[in-house]
Amino acid sequence: MFTLSQINVFPVKSLDGYSPSKAIVEPQGLQYDRRWMITDEAGIFLTRRTIRKMTGLRAEIAGDWLWIASKTDANNSISIGINDSSGSLNVKVWDDRVKAFSVSTTADDFLSDFLGVKCRLVKLDYKADRQIDRKYAPEGAFVSFADAFPFMIIGSSSFADLNIRLENKLQSCSARFRPNFVFEGGLPYCEDHWKMVKIGDTIFSGRKNCGRCVMINVDPDTGESSSEPLNTLASYRKSGNSIQLGRHMCLGSPFRTKAEYSYVRVGDEIEVLTVS
Repeated sequence: MFTLSQINVFPVKSLDGYSPSKAIVEPQGLQYDRRWMITDEAGIFLTRRTIRKMTGLRAEIAGDWLWIASKTDANNSISIGINDSSGSLNVKVWDDRVKAFSVSTTADDFLSDFLGVKCRLVKLDYKADRQIDRKYAPEGAFVSFADAFPFMIIGSSSFADLNIRLENKLQSCSARFRPNFVFEGGLPYCEDHWKMVKIGDTIFSGRKNCGRCVMINVDPDTGESSSEPLNTLASYRKSGNSIQLGRHMCLGSPFRTKAEYSYVRVGDEIEVLTVS
């Protein structure tokens, strides 16, 4: 038996997020997940891969507000209305140009001061049509500001198996690998082969395993970087040029209307419908 043990929402790309007991499932990802992003002045996305101070911030949705705060000083924070936006612009995420809105100069100033680099906060345009790689999803299947796919899942047994191999143990699967879903049950890496799964009442389609990069070597608490856990993961989880942990997913039907959105809840049973 597989059970959903944790849900993670990361409202601002590359900042820490929060773990609600339930979340609304939308075609582009969990509601509010990676719907905001920090860019440079040219509109190119910034992440903790290069801006290590981003590990010092967390973001959470509280009612109608997006709250961004220092992880060490909650008073060093800013609240932004979830519907706040100003001028429209195009921003760049990897090779994609995406429609977005500016949020506020107050948010831009707060982030620029904290990170020590001139930047701005942008919000995904709800009409944005950022296509998932056509090798893995049909035309018209879109993703938010996430790197590649709307959802990602990791088994706690997979994380535990990696941790056994590491000299310096990792404290948190979610902080280091940033999955939307963590589940209990099954053998390590069993999620590699999930093709169709049902979480609660929602069907998801497994598309590909998640290829990992140097971002997982950045300590989510300190921002310091090392060679681990990527080196260890590469020693036994390499497929071609891809070092893999976790499974990318889309909705079983990526063309659902808003009226058809559903919830996932911690404690939901996960039913594996088909495997590859």
